[in-house]
Amino acid sequence: IALGETEGRAELYVVEGRETGCNSLRPPNVSQSTHAVDVQVGRLDDYVRQHDLTRVDFVKMDVEGAELAVLKGAAEFLARKPRPVIFCEVQDLRTKSWGYPAREIVDFLSQRGFHWYVPSTDGPMLPLPLDQDEYDGNFVAVPEERDASIHAT
Repeated sequence: IALGETEGRAELYVVEGRETGCNSLRPPNVSQSTHAVDVQVGRLDDYVRQHDLTRVDFVKMDVEGAELAVLKGAAEFLARKPRPVIFCEVQDLRTKSWGYPAREIVDFLSQRGFHWYVPSTDGPMLPLPLDQDEYDGNFVAVPEERDASIHAT
């Protein structure tokens, strides 16, 4: 299933070429052709409940602009402790087709007590500036209750 804010059905645009990382629920901006596949859409909260997942420590989220919809469909999951560390693509190029700026992803999790970081190549994570107008990268959102343990490593 695809994850989103509400249950339903959607078209998944599958790239017929090498840019398969751009498959999306919105037509991707790629040079290769695409074809649509009908998929079920569900909420992460429902998936976690149905599969009796009692603990999730880490989430990697790269859903080509649908990040905010996935997060909105995960309200219970994001409130239940222990909360996961989230490695998330935050890129205006991807969120544009969804009609929102990428900074809304940063704001959404910040308002829920997550602190944002930029992974560095030499080990330590650096705080992500929260006052940017545009974002283009993969960043780490750490729940405030786990933040001290991240800095201890």
